[in-house]
Amino acid sequence: MVSRLTTLLSDLLDLTRIESGYVNIQQLVFSLQDVLDALRDSHSPQCWAKGLNCVIDVDQTIPEHFVGDPDRLRQILNNLVGNAIKFTAKGSVAVDIRILERKVDQDIRLGFSVTDRGIGLNQNQIESFFEAFVQAEEGYSRNYQGAGLGLSIVKTLTTLMNGSVSATGVPEKGSKFVVQIPFGIP
Repeated sequence: MVSRLTTLLSDLLDLTRIESGYVNIQQLVFSLQDVLDALRDSHSPQCWAKGLNCVIDVDQTIPEHFVGDPDRLRQILNNLVGNAIKFTAKGSVAVDIRILERKVDQDIRLGFSVTDRGIGLNQNQIESFFEAFVQAEEGYSRNYQGAGLGLSIVKTLTTLMNGSVSATGVPEKGSKFVVQIPFGIP
């Protein structure tokens, strides 16, 4: 209960900061591997507890270091992977990172996809999932807890980083969220 309240408070504060314009996107040199290691470390206990296999697959041609905001990237991925784990009872959660575009001026656009074998998505509801306080299940007797802020934060942060986010899914088969974000190369 305390963990859920802490998460809710943190998400509300983040959303308030974002909507008030108090979130600045940093341009720092960072290691993608460090971000992915932190992602794995923070979600491994949940995967283990549910018996899920969590796979992170990185295109081997991706450089090690980038210029961008590692904290916001971590926040985006944590929200997506956390949701994937929450809505998946068995099977796997996969994170896949690929180069989508590499420009002559050394900019690179990466694609981060998070795929699960969970409850899936109704295609008619996908756009509304990126709005604050919208949840897959409504009412007091929901099977899945949460305030419906994570995907709104993901969309807003991705937009602030000049990226995009999309989702696809099939009810009872799983879902896939894809985030595309440009980064500089140091």
